Amino acid sequence: METAAYTIEILGQTVTVKSGTDPEVVQEALRIAALKTADAQKRLPRSAPYQLALLALLDLAEDYVRSKRRTSDYRKRLDEKTAETLALIEAELKP
Repeated sequence: METAAYTIEILGQTVTVKSGTDPEVVQEALRIAALKTADAQKRLPRSAPYQLALLALLDLAEDYVRSKRRTSDYRKRLDEKTAETLALIEAELKP
């Protein structure tokens, strides 16, 4: 995949990033970053940009941890259901 440049304005700063990742993924990541920083700015309007960026980063990290836990819980439930289903099938197949 080719490297492309993307420009975004966050906290009054225009930033250009280059990425070889799927353009849709990059655009979504940039959109989320802009939303998180704007949200941080609404909550702490008189804070310095670096403080807002740190708050947005912490919010993103929290979202990541929650998603990771949900995925882990889902996998655990899926494994349990798979084991139950397999046990039922094996019980039916026994002579």
